[in-house]
Amino acid sequence: MGCKGMDQRRFIINISSNIIAFTVNVLANFLLTPYLISLMSTEAYSFYPLANDFVQYATIFTTILNAGAARFVSVEYHKGNLIAAKEYYSSIIIMNGIIGVGISIISGFLILNLQKLINVPDYLLTDVKWLFAFVFLTFIINLVSASIGICTIVRNRLELTSLRKMESTIIQFAVIFGLLFLLPASIIYIGFGTAAAAVFVFITNIIYAKKLLPGFRIARKFFSFNRIKSVLSLGIWNSFNNLSTILFTGFNVLLANIFLSPNLAGEFSVARTFPNFIIVLLATIVTVFAPKIYETYAHNDKEGILHEVIFASRVVTILVSVPVAILLVVGKEFFSLWVPGEDSLLLAKISTLLLIPIVFDCCVEIFKNVFTAYNKLKIPAIVFVFLGAINLLSMIVLLRLNIEMGVYILVVPTLIIRTGYDLLFVVPYACRCLECKKTTIYKVIIKNIIMMIIIISIGCILNQTIIATSWIMLVVKCIIIGIIGLLLCWIIILDNSSRYEILGNIKRIPCFRKVFNIFRKDN
Repeated sequence: MGCKGMDQRRFIINISSNIIAFTVNVLANFLLTPYLISLMSTEAYSFYPLANDFVQYATIFTTILNAGAARFVSVEYHKGNLIAAKEYYSSIIIMNGIIGVGISIISGFLILNLQKLINVPDYLLTDVKWLFAFVFLTFIINLVSASIGICTIVRNRLELTSLRKMESTIIQFAVIFGLLFLLPASIIYIGFGTAAAAVFVFITNIIYAKKLLPGFRIARKFFSFNRIKSVLSLGIWNSFNNLSTILFTGFNVLLANIFLSPNLAGEFSVARTFPNFIIVLLATIVTVFAPKIYETYAHNDKEGILHEVIFASRVVTILVSVPVAILLVVGKEFFSLWVPGEDSLLLAKISTLLLIPIVFDCCVEIFKNVFTAYNKLKIPAIVFVFLGAINLLSMIVLLRLNIEMGVYILVVPTLIIRTGYDLLFVVPYACRCLECKKTTIYKVIIKNIIMMIIIISIGCILNQTIIATSWIMLVVKCIIIGIIGLLLCWIIILDNSSRYEILGNIKRIPCFRKVFNIFRKDN
């Protein structure tokens, strides 16, 4: 029932391709991170995630225009209002080009004065400035590229986006590894490789746009300030949400750099690598369901939206909670094998504290798409910004008081506040938008949390019996926990209709269809 009316084959292709793209990215970073640390240092590596954090600060302003871009173009397109859709499309791209010019000027001034803003060792200053330059260049390219690339969301062809991500990841890391192999080690190569991948994505987005939206083109005659105002009315609140996310997670490395040390900032950067991957996985899977939610809203099918988000919540929980549980269980062993020269216990503790809020995020994140579909972003945005400000201020106060918590100060407040926000605000407000009883959603969430506790408990027991001292043993342990987790999800989280929908989707994949046919003949 959760995928009622959805193109089943398109759904399974979209979600599978997104997971494959995510896996390619994780594997590439899995190989690159310890290699970079061994060639340079944890201190030098810390400046790459810090540069990305600075870019995230700029997205506070760009999100105002871009957060609702796909929503407005998609709704008008599916309603058949093609002129309005073209006006939204052209107006957003043109404005992003103008914003990009402004950001390039501001970032240039920032880079020239970088040593006045953060602690940079003298021997790294030139390299770090070049790194920041390439990272900001990547951001400006992606700013325009992403608005062109919304064509894949409008036409529900997200597998093309996934393919592009895989190809760009391969290009990015091929460039980085190539430069590291041919030239003396430098942090600059990470920024250059990222920029090269962004150029590739920009070109492919133009190609996709011409194929998927052939009647759409960037033209001044389609530019409309009224359309920009409509997008801004939604985007301002999405920008608040983005500001809130940054207040929760975007200042950790910067605060570690300023109040603790560049080395501890590097430790924190390494510890948050895989929790950040899980967050990306969560956002990637949630995105797969967005086109259908917007389309269902365009047809004014309130009951259909409720079924979509409940089904999506179950699927998202299955796909995200299992890797979260695995990381929670094997964290110390993983870090001791992955970065053997670092403090694996410290990294595991930081990672655990970062993962706990994701347990709740994976249950409720899909409901935030409801806020966007219904254009009900004002109240959630205000609440999230308020809580984000409390989070940031609490970290600064604790750091200034020199409380003996070390780097844990950067994660504990976020854990408490984010969990409360998810359970005590997001769910009730989503129920209000969907006009459904709170118990309808809370029942799903309680099932999900119970399942997570059971998986983690079984994993901890298994952790005492299987000691992983090699990658082979660690992989075996992860596979066992993963299989147990998936079986428990199938039993605890899914109802009969959801199991039927998932099996139906799997049967539509050609290779699995043959297996099912053989099994049917044998019986």
